[in-house]
Amino acid sequence: MRRVLLPVLLGVALVGCEKRDSDMAVKKVIEQEPTSREDYGRPFRQMSDAALRSDMTLTDIHFEPHRTMLSELGRERLNRLAHLMKMYGGTIRYSSYETDEALNEGRMSIVVDYLAYAGIDTSREPVREDLAGGRGLGAPEVILVKTNEGTYKARKSASSSGAGTSVDTNK
Repeated sequence: MRRVLLPVLLGVALVGCEKRDSDMAVKKVIEQEPTSREDYGRPFRQMSDAALRSDMTLTDIHFEPHRTMLSELGRERLNRLAHLMKMYGGTIRYSSYETDEALNEGRMSIVVDYLAYAGIDTSREPVREDLAGGRGLGAPEVILVKTNEGTYKARKSASSSGAGTSVDTNK
C-alpha cells in the first residue's frame, strides 16, 4: 500500500506545483495587458516607425498645393520623422513634381527650420532632394515599354459606335 500511495502523492504534488506555475504565468500576462488606449497602439506605432525609418520621404502631398506651408499630414509626418531622427539619425528625402525651383527650395528650407526647431542638428544635410529608390516609371512609359515588348496591343472595341478601344494584355 505504501508503495502505491507514495508515488500517487508525489504525482499530485508535482501536478499542483505545475498548475501554480502556469497560473503565475497567466497572472503575469494579465498584469501586462494594455490598460489604456495608448498601450493598445504601441505595436502599431512600432511597425509604423520601422516603415518610416526605411522610407524617410516627404513629397508634394505633405505641403499645401503650390505653397511652402506644410499640410496637416506633413506636420504629423515631420513630427514623427524628427522623433526618429533624434533616436536613429538619417536624412529626409524630398521629392516633388513641381518645376518651380524657388518653391522647392522654400519647402526644403521650411523642413530644415522645422527640424532645427525640433532639436535636430542641421549642420549636416538633413534633407536631400531626391526619392529613395528613384522615381520609377509613369503610366505612359510603362505602356510604351509594354508595347515594345509585345504585351500590350490596342484593339477596336466591339461597341456599337466602334469609337472605343480596349486593352488586350495577352501576348
